[in-house]
Amino acid sequence: MSLKLFAVLLKAYQWLVCYLTESTVDRLKVHQAQGKDAFTAKNESQVFFARTLSIVFVEHYILWKFSERVDSQAHDPSIQEVLRKLAALYGVWSLERHLATLYQGGYASGCQPVVLLREAILQLCSQLKPEAVALADVIAPPDFVLNSVLGQSNGNVYKNLQTSLFRSPHVFERPSWWSEITKFTSRAKL
Repeated sequence: MSLKLFAVLLKAYQWLVCYLTESTVDRLKVHQAQGKDAFTAKNESQVFFARTLSIVFVEHYILWKFSERVDSQAHDPSIQEVLRKLAALYGVWSLERHLATLYQGGYASGCQPVVLLREAILQLCSQLKPEAVALADVIAPPDFVLNSVLGQSNGNVYKNLQTSLFRSPHVFERPSWWSEITKFTSRAKL
């Protein structure tokens, strides 16, 4: 993944942090000008302003530090490329959730930013698809987190599949529409 994408993502996040900081301060000043006490003014500035600002700041920091760490380590180039793609996917996916704020602040306009972000998400997912098993093995989440019948760590694929199937509700019952189908089938007379 190109370093240009990281630069674009980090620039967008820096703009978001600045815009949301400014918006939060403005909102706080409006509430204080209305004569509200400091506690109430801060409380009413939280929902769409300070909370969103803190989320955006943390997402920016994670993306920045992750990309910095990947570039500073002497990894195998193929591993470094996968890590860059993973970081880019996180950045694009996270930024896509803030599109409304990007449009509201004037950073984005038209339909092109939405198309580019969503296309980048799909493209990065397809590029990371061959690495999915290796990434899951590296992260090593417990089986209940993956919630995959086929991907459990015990290696008993068929037994796990059978157990899951047997635990499904109504698996050994006839479907509700069964009687309707049997009306139309003729019985052979011997």
